[in-house]
Amino acid sequence: MKHSAWCSILPWAAMAAGTLMSGYIADRLIAAKNLNTSQVRKLLQSLGCCGPAACFLYLACGPSKGSLHGAVLSMSLAMGSLGLQAGGFGSNHQDVAAARIAPILFGITSFCASMAGSVGVLVVGRVLDVFRSWSVAFFAIAGINLATAFLFQRLSSSDLQ
Repeated sequence: MKHSAWCSILPWAAMAAGTLMSGYIADRLIAAKNLNTSQVRKLLQSLGCCGPAACFLYLACGPSKGSLHGAVLSMSLAMGSLGLQAGGFGSNHQDVAAARIAPILFGITSFCASMAGSVGVLVVGRVLDVFRSWSVAFFAIAGINLATAFLFQRLSSSDLQ
């Protein structure tokens, strides 16, 4: 039972660490003036999307397929890098919207993300029913992450709207 608890908590602890690191990394990069705010947001969002995509592809077809330790490590790395999105998309609301509008914009996008996550659970359940394989679900999730990284790179800005 203890082993199961650790396997369950490690990915979430990694996400908390990644989220905390994203603010520190963003602040350091912006303060160093090597990258502008838009470039920092795009970098962290790309790492926060491409890192999990790589981990899910590894889970789908990697050499540790079927290994509990490999799966926990991969999920922990995925969630840790996913936390970097806090310095990307998660912070971008403050950049693009006036101070009184930013919390409303954040609430709207958080609601949309929550709904997408809820529907995603249903879709993954259906995928598992039809294909009887987590690999298909992991490939789809990796694809969504890569598409998100591409779209954020192409469409985002930190300019006040």
